[in-house]
Amino acid sequence: MTDGLANEGITSIDGMVKALHASKKDVPNTTLYTFGYGADHNAELLKNLSEAGSGMYYFIESIDTIP
Repeated sequence: MTDGLANEGITSIDGMVKALHASKKDVPNTTLYTFGYGADHNAELLKNLSEAGSGMYYFIESIDTIP
């Protein structure tokens, strides 16, 4: 889980997508789903990561909607 705000290590969207592609070579047949919590998360980052990870991005407006 993340707020989608990269502030340490690789911080660019392109850098994270490249790192994800590199890691998928070591662990094939994996899928990445991303969940953005609250209005201030980085939706662009999470969408790009889920697409690169063959998964889906979900927006969670409030923790009350999770169940």
